[in-house]
Amino acid sequence: MSKFLLKNPVLTATVFGFALAALPQAVRAASTEIPPDVLRQLRVLSERVQELEQQKAASQPVYVQELNQKVKVLERRQELADEEAAKVKKEQPLVVAGEKGFGLKSADGNFELKLRGLVQADGRYFDNGIKGQHTGVDSTTKEASNNLLVRRARPTIEGSFFEKYGFRITPDFGGSSTTLVDAYVDGNFDPAFKVRAGKFTPPLGLERLQSSADTKFAELALVSNFLPSRDVGVQLGGDVLGNTLNYSVGIFNGAADGATGDNSDGNTDKELQARLFAQPFLNQPGFFQGLGLGVAASVNDGAGGTGNTGLSKFKTPGQEDFFGYRGDTSIAAASNPVTKAEVNTVYLDGERTRLVPQFHYFNGSIGLLGEYVEELQGLSRFKSAGGIPKAENRSDKIENDGWQLTTAWAITGEEESLKGIKPAQNFDPGNGGWGAWELVARTGELNIDKDAFLVDGVLGNSNSFADATKSAQSAQNWGVGVNWYLNKVVRVSLDYDHTDFVWGGGGKALLPKDRADEDVVVSRIQASF
Repeated sequence: MSKFLLKNPVLTATVFGFALAALPQAVRAASTEIPPDVLRQLRVLSERVQELEQQKAASQPVYVQELNQKVKVLERRQELADEEAAKVKKEQPLVVAGEKGFGLKSADGNFELKLRGLVQADGRYFDNGIKGQHTGVDSTTKEASNNLLVRRARPTIEGSFFEKYGFRITPDFGGSSTTLVDAYVDGNFDPAFKVRAGKFTPPLGLERLQSSADTKFAELALVSNFLPSRDVGVQLGGDVLGNTLNYSVGIFNGAADGATGDNSDGNTDKELQARLFAQPFLNQPGFFQGLGLGVAASVNDGAGGTGNTGLSKFKTPGQEDFFGYRGDTSIAAASNPVTKAEVNTVYLDGERTRLVPQFHYFNGSIGLLGEYVEELQGLSRFKSAGGIPKAENRSDKIENDGWQLTTAWAITGEEESLKGIKPAQNFDPGNGGWGAWELVARTGELNIDKDAFLVDGVLGNSNSFADATKSAQSAQNWGVGVNWYLNKVVRVSLDYDHTDFVWGGGGKALLPKDRADEDVVVSRIQASF
């Protein structure tokens, strides 16, 4: 038996292992001690098993031992490489690309740089003939020209750092010259406390505050002529009461109506602007959840001059000038001892205030937007001949106003919002996708105070602020359009606008004609990302 066990060490170890494990129970079960000779044999066998295991390990070839060591070294190197890769991944910037642009972002999220863009290619087609003939504010009778143009070409660089700070730079290469549209720095310290400084859209008009890529019509409503496009200033704002109330208050240079302000402001007194906009049911799903009501206001003690009047010309939906204050230059009569040019210039002089009530309502695929503007501004007229001021200089205040109402319907069922609509399906006829379709309509008007054309109740006096034979006193507009969103980036639009006018069509000073109606179709292909 002993010889058999010795020839089979593994079996021997197994047998005696079980024997040793069962020994305590056997001892307890049998109340007698194990004989000494048995214990002696067990110890001998145990020592023999250990000796055999050592011999087996020693009998392995040297190359096997070296191989085992190399495997362990390689395993450790792989662990170190994995640790280094994980460390690099935590520090390596992320490249991002999508419908909201392209950019880089640090792994910890503290730094981000985005490249975005907006391109709009337009076509304008006027109903020429009699209706296409009009007298512009420059006193030239002309025919509105059909035109193809790049309306906007705006690359945008945006960035953020340390979560609370950011910036935006947007030039525009559309049109005949390059302009700087946006250039500002943000400090987003809290949802209720945000600071913005630089050049940006002032907090006045609701339609003006929309992105140029998201407006329902290709061109803004008539009433937006009263509101600045961009201005340079500092603004404090934020959302409070569970995001149901937004406030903005800022100090700006004071851009002219419909214009873009810049750094060359000659007015010492700056313009104060403020806006409150409430969405009282924003957090309560239901019929009124998309209702927003607000009011904005501005006040400025303006001071223009013959070099910079602080006033602008107003444009139709076809981007044709239809109103402007006097800025005439004519040759003095031969009987005048001063035979140099006569200048008759109107400029902003005194307080200018704007009041802008506004609202929007969105409910599923239906959207409404409306606003009213009332503007009161002081004007002066400077008249000279040969550089010598004349006695008929005058100053006065005039009150202008206007309104607009725009409605939109996403006929493919998407949700309407101030930020446009997102197609439920991209345009892909092969898979049954036709993008999103939207019908839009609007109406509105713009009115200039008749006192701008009158002097002591008389129309046509050369001392007036505006000439009724060159500038319209009122414009009424209605329009319809269709927008096709092929995807979240590409949009195709087609608008038709009809505008009729009071005065501004030539004739005699006391009997001015009405400017011919404007009928224009505006087409647009847009890419926004």
